[in-house]
Amino acid sequence: METTKANKNGAPANGHRLAFDTFEVDPTNRILFRSGVEVAVTGKAFDVLLALAENPGRLLEKEELIELVWRSDFVEEGNLAKAVSTLRRSLNDTGKKHKYIATVQGRGYRFVAEVKILSPIPARIETSGLPPDEHEIPEYSLVDDYSAKINQKKGMLQTYLAAAGGVFAAILIALLILENRPASPSSDKPVRIAVLPFNTLNGGNTDPLYELGMPDSIISRLNGLKGLIVRPLTATRNYNDATQDAVVIGKEQQVDYVVASNYQIANGRIRITSQITNVANAEVEDSFADEEGQSNIFAAQNAVAEKFAGKFLAKFRLEPPRWPPSHHTENEDAYRLYLEGMNLADQRGGPNSRRAVELFEEAVKLDPNYAQAYAGLAFAHRTVSIFGGHQHEEYAKSRQAVQRALGLDNNLSSAHTILGEIEFSYEWNFPEAEKELRLGIALDPTSGFAHRFYAIFLSNMRRFDEALFEIKTAIDLDPNSNFNQRIFGFTLYFARRYDEAITQLKRAAEMAPDKVANYGWLSLAYDQSGDYAHAFEYFLLSAAKQGATVEELTGWKNTYSKSGWHGVLRRKFDQEKKAGDSDAELAAELGEKEEAFAELEKEYEARDGSLLWLQSNPQLDSLRSDPRLDELAAKIGLK
Repeated sequence: METTKANKNGAPANGHRLAFDTFEVDPTNRILFRSGVEVAVTGKAFDVLLALAENPGRLLEKEELIELVWRSDFVEEGNLAKAVSTLRRSLNDTGKKHKYIATVQGRGYRFVAEVKILSPIPARIETSGLPPDEHEIPEYSLVDDYSAKINQKKGMLQTYLAAAGGVFAAILIALLILENRPASPSSDKPVRIAVLPFNTLNGGNTDPLYELGMPDSIISRLNGLKGLIVRPLTATRNYNDATQDAVVIGKEQQVDYVVASNYQIANGRIRITSQITNVANAEVEDSFADEEGQSNIFAAQNAVAEKFAGKFLAKFRLEPPRWPPSHHTENEDAYRLYLEGMNLADQRGGPNSRRAVELFEEAVKLDPNYAQAYAGLAFAHRTVSIFGGHQHEEYAKSRQAVQRALGLDNNLSSAHTILGEIEFSYEWNFPEAEKELRLGIALDPTSGFAHRFYAIFLSNMRRFDEALFEIKTAIDLDPNSNFNQRIFGFTLYFARRYDEAITQLKRAAEMAPDKVANYGWLSLAYDQSGDYAHAFEYFLLSAAKQGATVEELTGWKNTYSKSGWHGVLRRKFDQEKKAGDSDAELAAELGEKEEAFAELEKEYEARDGSLLWLQSNPQLDSLRSDPRLDELAAKIGLK
């Protein structure tokens, strides 16, 4: 039996869609769907899936698979094994008995699920005439829906044809075909857009329902358009100065277009004017104006978002959105509180997070069925636990809130992501955590929030290549998030790629000079790389940023000049020990093995989140030959 060949892009030559179990493979667009929801699959893993699914029941030898996927003899078998492992996780085929991909020991792999071949999506249909007759359409094709719509409207056309001239009738036909035909982006490269907060023309009377709610609705709607990548509101909400240059913002956000808007409220109406700036040529390429009634803000938001989507649909010939946007509430005050709460929760820190909790609690009092607000409340409680809150109490409140959110809307991406983070950070239930985190991404592939938390999970599991892929995806969605940039840096650090980590953490520090954590990570990276002079430099900078006095900084300099970097670490360790706050990592680095294990046991009893880095943390490498470290890892569930 001859093996099915793929074309140079990895798609099968015949372009047919494949279906098995609840999955459907679209080879032309290189997308895997599960029950109609897109599943993230990396490049080579997708190519392996195509090769196996196109040859169901047949053993594909390792060499044959490598040739089909990599088209090279210079690829190690480990690359294939890694791609299969990644693919199995995407298919949730990680049990002892594989449902889809079976391993034939020493030889290769076999696709064991039943595969159905579906008809391909037809090539782009021209507008010069009506689609083919029914007998010319394949038995199963997405064009059926298109044909049905056109045929349904043929009767309507008869009336118009009788009453109108030929030119007018031709225009009507063209419009109907354009309205319904499956469209595709004009280029394989997605268009990147930043939608800025709306600015008021009402003399400084601001309202988050308009400033943030309007762009939030537009972003939600545009995110449903295949071929667009839209920056999340978390990335753009600080661009609320009407005098800021759209081109500068566009370059900072690494986008192709910037949408800047003003709004004015008068006589019960809201008037919106927007400009769409092309970042490459610095020209205002398009404009938009609309006026809606103010009595129902959600209806106004949806109407504006729908019209924006229509403009981009026409401009870039995009596919229609798969689902309509939703605010999850009809209560304007609850929505206003939700927007303010998310703004504070995203800024992190103790005071911001505590105030966010208050705002979300007010929101759910106004609307007890507001799923998004419960998810925000869960996230805020989780953040409070990091910044000084009582860990067990805050986690219990976070879990209660997220379960309420999922009870109201089980398809809410943010709720599944937060639940996955709880299962990971607090419950230490790693299989369940990964399931929830992956579901969060599947429900909203454009969520940088979901990709970020999955990246942290993968880094803890020492799956560094996958972690780097996820955090790079999060950065691509929100390039100005300093937290994402820092996660990228410390993932490289845990992967022992210290030079790359230093470069990335310096970039993060330059982006946000006030973020102390960047300097701490830089000190650690230089320490592990053996560059103690720079490790001390960033140690001092971190101390200064945290408010150390001139006398304290001078004391550290004197210690370094007399005893070197090792002396600085010893002094820091002694100070922390005297204060009753010993550091297992410092103890390990200083050779205090028994002290290090004593502290690790204390952290285990306290369910300290730092233990999740047990297998990844380079500072603990001196303990790895001691079986007690493996025993502790097994108790946590990391082994």
